Amino acid sequence: MRYVVECELNRFQAWSGGKTWLEELIDHPKAYDYIVNRIEEAELCFYEEGEARTETDINDYLWFYMKYDLEEAGFLNEDHEWIEDVDEEEEDEDA
Repeated sequence: MRYVVECELNRFQAWSGGKTWLEELIDHPKAYDYIVNRIEEAELCFYEEGEARTETDINDYLWFYMKYDLEEAGFLNEDHEWIEDVDEEEEDEDA
């Protein structure tokens, strides 16, 4: 039997470390959009038509691999700490 669910990443029921990283990702909208696009591109490039990712595939990506994509894109430093966006810092100062 095959059961397929489509949902936004921010509604995905991640667990353990995947949940922690997803919660942090949601707090960084530009990084969130970047990762959603990466996941969608990966499905187009690496999965055959009709083949779907499992919940474990998605959770493992969030937990173990996403941080390297975020680091490469400039959202995290080499210690996997968030690099705050200049626009966000300016908004905080104005408040």
